[in-house]
This record gives sequence, C-alpha cells and structure tokens, in this order.
Amino acid sequence: MSIKKQFAKRYIPPQTKWKLALKGIGKLYRAIYDELEEEDKNSSDSTLSKAAYRIGKDFGQTLKADFKLGNTIDDIGFAMEIDHNIFGMKAKIAEHSRSRIVYYCYQCAWKKYFEPRLCLAMGQAEKGVAQALNTNAKYNILQTRTMGRDKCIFTVEV
Repeated sequence: MSIKKQFAKRYIPPQTKWKLALKGIGKLYRAIYDELEEEDKNSSDSTLSKAAYRIGKDFGQTLKADFKLGNTIDDIGFAMEIDHNIFGMKAKIAEHSRSRIVYYCYQCAWKKYFEPRLCLAMGQAEKGVAQALNTNAKYNILQTRTMGRDKCIFTVEV
C-alpha cells in the first residue's frame, strides 16, 4: 500500500469518507438511470421508483423493529430523520401537526447528479419508509432543488 493510501486511511475524517461514498452512490444511480433511459425512456422512472420504494420500505421495517416505532406521525418523523442523516440530506420541519409533517430540504448530497425525474423516482424510498410504519401514510414531493428551486418541499400525512 502506498504511503498516500496509508495516510488517507488513517487521516481522512469519517465525514469526508461518507461524502465520498454518497458521491459514488449518486453517480451509480445516475448511471443506472441513464442506461435505463437509453433502453426505454418511459420505463426508467417506473423501474427506479419501484426499486427505491422497496428499498425504503425494507429500511423502514428495519427501523420500526430496531427502534420499536409505532404508526404515528412522530414515529414516521423519527424514521425520516434517520433516513435524511444517512443519505446526506439536511431537511427542516416547516410544519408539524398530529397528522402531517412538511419538510424543507436545503441540502442534498445527490443534487449534483440527479435531474428532476430521477430525484422524484428516488424519493419513493422515503415513501417506502413512511408506509413501512403506517400503511395509510401519504408521501408527496411538491418541489425539488433539481427543478431549480431553492429548496425541496415534501410532505408526509397519515
């Protein structure tokens, strides 16, 4: 192993390593999306949406079991916060009631690699997380930064 790699392994802060991992995942999603779109423009969104939803639902079920979460909006909010932290999103709660949470997302590790359709497709993972905790949960993306807006806005309702 080169001296450069030894120093990198030892001295690169975990936060930087995590950013590099998210960058790689973002590029991978984009490459998959581009390949699917090249084969069939209409199926790329649907295929990725379904896959992202299944992954999100599985992750939500894991969170539900590990943290003994119920089906309340507060439990869904807790699961969403974990999801955001893991996947490099900085979202603030703009509105919170007994049945609804509105999020404003100001930073996303993948904005650079996504376009609006890919962003909406991958957003289905959060829908999966919400519905793993409450099958009646509704998840909607109202706007995204990939659409040229200053923030993403999405809601969860039960």
